[in-house]
Amino acid sequence: MSRIDSTYFVRERLLPLSSGAVGVPSARSTNKATVLNDFIDYYEPEFLKLILGNELYTEYIVDYATEKWAAFDALIIDATLKDSPIADYIFCKYWADQDTRVGDGTLLANGDSKTRVSYTVRTLPVWNRMIKKLIPAIEYLAENYATFCTTYEYNYEGWGMFIWFDGSSIRGRFENALGL
Repeated sequence: MSRIDSTYFVRERLLPLSSGAVGVPSARSTNKATVLNDFIDYYEPEFLKLILGNELYTEYIVDYATEKWAAFDALIIDATLKDSPIADYIFCKYWADQDTRVGDGTLLANGDSKTRVSYTVRTLPVWNRMIKKLIPAIEYLAENYATFCTTYEYNYEGWGMFIWFDGSSIRGRFENALGL
């Protein structure tokens, strides 16, 4: 069961999915919504496994509504504002997959128009907001290690995609247009 749905793709994560979009036939729009749902089904578990590891991911999916997971869940999912680093991650994956690169490295906007849009213009602000949202969640997991990892050793390897951890402090892996 997914923790987020297509309603999280608003504001900076807005995707051209509605059948009312100019020049987008209804069948194509419906197909894109289906593709987005497929992305949610595929990339939400990937994201959560990167953050939690396989064992904690399995535990979280089964018990996310329990008191044990309430604080962590509140850090990664805001159902009222429809905001989540999960949606940010999926947006970046979706945008990269749905766009078409042209010779100069720019992208055709989701294949729906001839307007060129740089990949970085759409994804970098979303990626960097995701990192800012993830840092408190990762700090919470690290501070509450004993609560979550009672029978196995926690694997931090997935965090490397999002943060640097030197054993005492966490720094985000923010991106810029130069990839630095």
